[in-house]
Amino acid sequence: MRGERMVFLGSLRWRPARILLELLAGLTMCSTVSAQASPFSSPTSGVTMSVEQGLLIEQNPLRQSPQEVGPGNGGSDTAWVSTLGGQFGGTWGRQRMTAYGRWSQTRYERRHELDQTSYQAGWALNLQMVGDVGLSLTAQRRQDPLEGQARLDPLTRERRLQGLEQVGGTVQWGLQRRWALELQWQHDRMQPNQPQTWWSGYEQDTLRAEWRWAAGDQAHQPTSWVLGWRALRGTQFRVATASSSQPAQDYRQGVVESEWSWRPRPGDLLSVRAARGQGQREWQSGQASATPPATDQDVRSAGAEWRWQPRAQWSVHAQIARDEGMQSQATLNLLERTGLALQGATDVRQARLSLQWEPTRRVQVWAGMQRVERLGRQAWMWEGGPMTFGLEETRWRDRLDRRSWGLAWQLSQDVSLRCTALRELKRGGAVLGQDPRPGEADAQTVLWRDRGWQCSLGWQGKTGFN
Repeated sequence: MRGERMVFLGSLRWRPARILLELLAGLTMCSTVSAQASPFSSPTSGVTMSVEQGLLIEQNPLRQSPQEVGPGNGGSDTAWVSTLGGQFGGTWGRQRMTAYGRWSQTRYERRHELDQTSYQAGWALNLQMVGDVGLSLTAQRRQDPLEGQARLDPLTRERRLQGLEQVGGTVQWGLQRRWALELQWQHDRMQPNQPQTWWSGYEQDTLRAEWRWAAGDQAHQPTSWVLGWRALRGTQFRVATASSSQPAQDYRQGVVESEWSWRPRPGDLLSVRAARGQGQREWQSGQASATPPATDQDVRSAGAEWRWQPRAQWSVHAQIARDEGMQSQATLNLLERTGLALQGATDVRQARLSLQWEPTRRVQVWAGMQRVERLGRQAWMWEGGPMTFGLEETRWRDRLDRRSWGLAWQLSQDVSLRCTALRELKRGGAVLGQDPRPGEADAQTVLWRDRGWQCSLGWQGKTGFN
């Protein structure tokens, strides 16, 4: 009942923002900013429109394991990716508004069940109030495909999509860029594109308070500190099976956060962050025959980021992070052969390294490596027969290794060509009642591997106004 009440209240909070969002998205003709760009990236007033047509080739589009690939069951496929989009930015004195949108359609030559349409639309309003007090309001709505091994729903055999709605606000008070106090609130709601029996959504509220301080003069502030507190409260929705259901789960966290950054010169950065707190998960009663008690969790995270640009032509970017006990929503590892669904990684470790080189002003070359290792201790399980559903603690580990190479060529002022090659390898396994041994990931079952490349030709036009 608590979960249903929270969903209803969340829909009331979102309705006015959703109406305004849809009006703004309609005015921008379902246009887009690139998925990597920030909605605050345009410094001047004007409209940016873009059109892109891409060709995608994947060797294993169904994300099948080597044991499943057989005659007529595997093989590569080709897809056409069409994207439209744009962004509007307007500045009036010290006030600023941005609206953006993106629409993309992917159509495969043979695997039509993998066809999907994704979109993103949103707006941001920045208001400079009296003195040094500022107010920001944001909202966005997006739909994206669920990647990984579970691209298709096992019952409908259709492409899995997830929808995300976000609204938020920030109040900031600062003094001459030396220090600032900031209070943020954000409401998130994620749900699948259609009623699912294997995958749950969630709804959550996050409240964050931060104090920032920078050392140096107003022109150059190489060192900065951030100290903050974050409170999170949410509900992971229940999931129904043919014979029973996974009860909904309430969760909450309280975390103290800190970060130190050093920018010796433009383009260079060294940043270290850490967080520590407590979290709790509690299954809602009355929805399963066996309901586990509430579980307390230590919440810890640490990470570092390094950017180095010794010359304007090339740069290096590295990141490492480890998050323990953090709420990892929309994280799913599905093993269809045993009917085991795992949700909520409790320990996530990530490492990334990217290199970028610009031999000329019109050509950019890059290469990247990424490793994501997840460990989980939460699961729900059924064995396929009637009334065999039960809640069991399953401890699992998986690892994703991704390598990419790419080239971008600015053919003219408005036209560009981009090509990317990608290689992915996913390993994983699960054991009831015991931890996977250290180093066991190297010997785990290969869940899937894929190689592919994508080339796209795009046009982007800008129109400015006063």
